[in-house]
Amino acid sequence: MIFFSIIIFIVILTTLVVLHECGHFFMAKWFDVKVEEFGVGLPPKAMTMWKKGDTSYTLNWLPLGGFVRLYGDSDVERVTADDPRSFLGKPVYQRFLIAAAGIVSNFIVAYLLFVMLFTVGFMPLGIVPDASYPLQTSSYSITTEAFAAQHGILTANPDFVAPTIIHDVMEDSHGMSIGIKPGSYILRFNGEKVASPQEFITQYKATSIGEDIALTTMYKGSESLIRFTKKDDILGVSLAEESPYQSTGKNYQVPFPEALVKAGEEVGNLTILTFDGLANLGKSLVTSFALPKDIGGPIQIAQTVHVVTEQNTMAMGQGLAPLLILAAIISVNLAVLNLLPIPALDGGRMLFLALEGITRRPLPRKFEVLLHMAGYMFLIFLMIAITVKDVMGLM
Repeated sequence: MIFFSIIIFIVILTTLVVLHECGHFFMAKWFDVKVEEFGVGLPPKAMTMWKKGDTSYTLNWLPLGGFVRLYGDSDVERVTADDPRSFLGKPVYQRFLIAAAGIVSNFIVAYLLFVMLFTVGFMPLGIVPDASYPLQTSSYSITTEAFAAQHGILTANPDFVAPTIIHDVMEDSHGMSIGIKPGSYILRFNGEKVASPQEFITQYKATSIGEDIALTTMYKGSESLIRFTKKDDILGVSLAEESPYQSTGKNYQVPFPEALVKAGEEVGNLTILTFDGLANLGKSLVTSFALPKDIGGPIQIAQTVHVVTEQNTMAMGQGLAPLLILAAIISVNLAVLNLLPIPALDGGRMLFLALEGITRRPLPRKFEVLLHMAGYMFLIFLMIAITVKDVMGLM
């Protein structure tokens, strides 16, 4: 099953990258730039599938992504700049549009997937408790409980008491000695409302050993105040989170004309969320030289595919919807990532072209190539660091 999930992940990622490259390909053809090669997968080359006109269509051994090789694009000396079919021989605005076309392609793919999903109906990929949601913008795909309730996916849970419940109490633990019972709800910690199990853990750990604690709990409808002195950092209880909502059994489904609008709204939501995540990454790298704890790379994405695949198997009523949602999310991520003005990405190339358009002078080609190489090395280093973090998270 894990092997099957890895195959699905590779197929999704490669398909989205190839569609990204299709954007560059068709825009280059539109402006009569000679496309020397359209590759599925990454080199080394396994075989040439066919050749049409100037373009060889190749299959490559590394099954992740794809590429388009344009005539003159790698010309360090700019000797092809006078050739009308060379990439360098085209006006700045045409080169800019060719560079931007891959990004636009990924946004279009995500939009079309969401049009289909809203039309046939789908459930969110994840519903996160309001207090645990790390970002400011919610979405239909990965949403807060309040957002899901607002759109009819959830409704109020009439049996809800509090978000934090004592699931179990260890024998001979400090929690048992002070009278905490399994099934008790934690209402307040030293008079402050407890919004989630994680918040309770944070509050408890922040209290010094020897300090007095007042814990307000509710057990079978009866509220109690438990006063005790903290002995150590282990209270000896396991916590669970109870939701103030319950499922209505409905999903997101709207008529096709409305789906055209909702799909655009969702792509916008995911774009904002992706920029938020990248901003958190940049802030963490600059301020603490560390990766944020909630960032993940290919391994974490593959794990998500595995979970989604298992859910698909257990709940066939959802069909392919969870995988299509995930594909749409990854497509938006690819588009936003490539918008960043980092050398080696489309955004970096677009920045250089914008500067060329403003100054009427291109950057020295050798200098631009060096910048792209530096950007590429930075991205490889970052990906290795994220992958190592993913691996450590599995241990």
